[in-house]
Amino acid sequence: MTLYTFGPLAYAECLKMVTSISKSVKKIFIFYTAQEQNSRGNIYNNCKDALSTIQDYFDGVSFPCNCAFIKVWYDERDHIEFPNLTVDVENPSRLPVFKMWSSNRKIEGVECLNAVKLNTYLINEGFQCKPKQEPLAMKRDNRNKRFESVYKCKL
Repeated sequence: MTLYTFGPLAYAECLKMVTSISKSVKKIFIFYTAQEQNSRGNIYNNCKDALSTIQDYFDGVSFPCNCAFIKVWYDERDHIEFPNLTVDVENPSRLPVFKMWSSNRKIEGVECLNAVKLNTYLINEGFQCKPKQEPLAMKRDNRNKRFESVYKCKL
């Protein structure tokens, strides 16, 4: 299994941090922050934008309808540090609590399943806590004038 890290990508309401896609591309995991839990419409749209970005990166691969989405609720007042090249993923106190959402119709009809710590979920899914990371690409999106760093983590 391969863990892809996209980011940081700055959207109006959220910051997409980590994406992982299984070899069979049956599950898509999106981690991002939301400053307000009540901004559901914006979160929905940003999640769709993130999915579109991933599809473009993987040459427009057709994702199946049976996808899982993970939402990370984050409040800047909590000063939570997200996993990246310099933050140790194994430190549970630095990881946000996230909620896992699943849908059999892609992003529509979403239902909350559970809320767990990120590192616990990754361990339960067979991920190593300290993956090796190597830069894959640096891509510029002129529409939003943002840079996207893509890292591939071998697990």
